Order: sequence, then C-alpha cells, then structure tokens
Amino acid sequence: MKYTKGSPRLQHRNRQSQRPLRTVIVWSSLTIIALTTIVLGVSLGSYLLSADQLFAVLTGQEQGFERTVVLEWRLPRALTALGVGACLGLSGALLQTVTRNPLASPDLIGISGGAFTAVLLLVVVLGSEWAVVGPAALAGGLVTAALVFSLSGGSARHGKSRFLLVGVAVAALLSGVNSWVVMSASLESAMAAAAWGAGSLAASTWQSTGVAIGVLVICGVLCAFTARRIRVHQLGDDLSQALGAAPARLRIELLVISVILVSAATALCGPIGLLPLVATPIARAIVRSGNAPLAGSAAVGAALLAIADLLAQHVVPGSPPAGLVTTVIGGAYLLVLILAGRKSGVA
Repeated sequence: MKYTKGSPRLQHRNRQSQRPLRTVIVWSSLTIIALTTIVLGVSLGSYLLSADQLFAVLTGQEQGFERTVVLEWRLPRALTALGVGACLGLSGALLQTVTRNPLASPDLIGISGGAFTAVLLLVVVLGSEWAVVGPAALAGGLVTAALVFSLSGGSARHGKSRFLLVGVAVAALLSGVNSWVVMSASLESAMAAAAWGAGSLAASTWQSTGVAIGVLVICGVLCAFTARRIRVHQLGDDLSQALGAAPARLRIELLVISVILVSAATALCGPIGLLPLVATPIARAIVRSGNAPLAGSAAVGAALLAIADLLAQHVVPGSPPAGLVTTVIGGAYLLVLILAGRKSGVA
C-alpha cells in the first residue's frame, strides 16, 4: 500500500519512528545535567577544586583535606539533592495522577505541612530527639493525607478540584499551627526548627543519601507493579472499573506511595516548596505525554533540586536554603500559569 505525503498513516509512522530517538535525547540530556550538577557541586565553593584535584580524590590518590571536602561534605550533598528531588518529582506525579489535577502538589494540599507539624510537636513541644524525625514525618504525612482524602470524599470521585481545595484549607491550618509552635519555642529550638523548615540540604550526609535513594528505589518498584493499572486508571473511573483496575483502591495505594516519598524528603531536609508541582508539567512537556510521566517527573525533580541548591550556594546572595529557591521558581510558574489561563479565557 502506498502512502501519500501528509497522510495520517504516514504521519503516525513518522511519529512512531521519532519516539525512540526523542527518548534517548531526553534521558541523555537529563543524565548530563545530573552529572554536571554533581561535578559543580563538589568543585565549587570557598575552597575551589581543580579537575586534577577532583580526579585525584575520586581515584584515591588524594587522602588529605581535599578528600574530606569532596567525600564528606560536598558529594553527599549533591547526591542527596538528586535523590530528594527525584522523590519529590515522583510524589507530585503520583498525586496528580490520583487527583487528575495538574495543580495537585504535596505541599499545596498540606502533606508536607503535616509532616513538618508532626516533627515540630515531637521535637519542639515534647522535647524528643531529632532521631525521631523520619517516623514522625511519615506519620504526620499519612495522617494529613488520610484527613484530606476523607474530607474530600475520595479524591477525583467527587470532582477534580475538591481534593485540592480541601488540601489547601488543611495546609493553611497546619501552616498556622507550625508558626505558633515555632514562635512558642525556646530561641535555640525555634532557630533549629526554622532552619530545617526552610528546606536546607546543608546537613546532608551519606546516610541521608542512602535513605533518599533507598526510598526512591522501593517506591519506584511499587509504582512499576501498578504501572498497568495506572495506565487504565487514566482512562477514567468507569472504564478502569470495567477493566478490573479497582480505581478507588489504586488511588489509596498511589496516595500512600506519594506520602512516603514526600515524608522521607521532608524528614531529610525539611519541606521543599512547590518542586513537586513544577516537575511533572516540565516532564510532560519534554516527554510529550498527555499523562503524568512518573520516571520523567522523578528525573526532572532531581535536576531541579540539584540546580536550585547550586544557585542557593553560589549565585543567590546570602546562600539561602534550596527550599526557598524552589518556592520562588514554583511561585513564578504558578503566576505564569494563571496569566496564560487568563489570556486564553480559561481563568
């Protein structure tokens, strides 16, 4: 059969042939960005390292101060930024899949705030050790997610916006509680809580790197097991129910995975504002997918947080926490989205 130029079948074949090449280009670019942030992260700073010094440290030829700078201080921070960013990007993609709402983000609906609240109550109010940060953040995130999910009547089942609106209300409530706890605490506890609550990677260690990567791998495997059901879920509740995907149970499963990811990230470096919101639409644009690409969102989230941390350390005056930089980026994204919607008559 002959195809005329511009025929739908020929265009479809061309698109199919271009997909593998585009996939290779996208993932190669993201890999290069990740490696570049690692190299810059371990080289830049008040004590600059040359390429020769960095090579000597990585090959074990240098055992002095440069080794301490690279392997104990800078490299764990760079790798933790990538791991935490990937966790947040994947968390945002899962949440947007659950709600079918592109504006759904763990920090906007209060999950990050709930994790922060639980840590503040245990550490600042009850005087517990910072060792309980991980379990406390997870418990706070799960309780908050369950509250939002129950108050909204089960997410997308009762409308795409209800889950988000309830979450925004809960997030505002928790923000007030968090501010009150910090203001009521002693000066030392308040300063520690405020620094952690801004989303800083300064205290990153190899342990935090291992936790971030471990949580990411476990949750990634869980997502892989639900991949087929997720694709069916994106067709709508009625069709997914008919195909045996059990959309209500799947929403709960994905929500729990999303909460685990964002709670782990919050426990490691504090709340990172709006990064889960912007990672998925960027991934969707570069992958050219109408749905939330999970792996792509994780990769974009990793790149965004690593870049934000580099900007915070070496470009922005005062070296603010990376969470403040991502909040500014996310706020600018929301503003552009609103203005674009207004011009097109959507908003």
